[in-house]
Amino acid sequence: MDSITADTETQLKPRKMSRWQAFGIHLAISSLIFLVLAYLVLNHWYPDFFFDTDGGWEGMRIIVAVDLILGPCLTLIVFKAGKPGMRNDLIMIGVFQAVCLAAGVYVVHNERPIALVYVDGQFNSMTTSSYSDANVALPDLSSFSGSSPKRLQVLIPEQAGEEVDLRRKMMEQEHFMNLATEHYQDFDPNQPSFIEAAFDQDNLLDRDQEANEIPRFLEEHGGTLDDYRFYPLNTRYTYLFLGFRKDNNKLAGLLKTPGPL
Repeated sequence: MDSITADTETQLKPRKMSRWQAFGIHLAISSLIFLVLAYLVLNHWYPDFFFDTDGGWEGMRIIVAVDLILGPCLTLIVFKAGKPGMRNDLIMIGVFQAVCLAAGVYVVHNERPIALVYVDGQFNSMTTSSYSDANVALPDLSSFSGSSPKRLQVLIPEQAGEEVDLRRKMMEQEHFMNLATEHYQDFDPNQPSFIEAAFDQDNLLDRDQEANEIPRFLEEHGGTLDDYRFYPLNTRYTYLFLGFRKDNNKLAGLLKTPGPL
């Protein structure tokens, strides 16, 4: 009878959680948070080619390091069932992870591209720091169409004198033309000046000899090189090209051939 009672008490007594079980629970919770943040990064903060060109990968590494590695691993190291003060230790780990993750998310969000500005035959990826570093007031982009990053262009005055004045003003301020925020307007790929400004194809082929990215681009998007127009793309991390279809003037995608410096 005593042995039966002892066995029953053993079965009813709750089992202590192992450190690997605690690690698994923490990792599962962190994974759910990561999925939400990954969705925001891929679909809202660094959509399309911006993920490759403007630090999307770098941002994801920060989030992975803090959310999926740092927090769960600290739990794995510290957790010990029945340890005095274990509850407080886990709370401290959670707070530490939350603070680090918040800081990382702030950096990733703050450095996201907010506009793609076309001027003088090239596109420029713009972040908040693109303006603040140049002491230019952050423009209000809410009035422009489309989702962020906004597709914009700098409207160059048609009158030669006005154009000269604008360029002189920007030079005096030591600013590039993509910072002429008062001349921003929605980007129009059908304007003749844009079509005429396409990058020289022979020059593009010369630049691609070593990179050999054109065959990959055509394999992904179809057609021949003559079916596209290409324009330099200046971003925070690299200088590449954007390809547009000639038949409808729509953006086809990113060509990873090194652009002109």
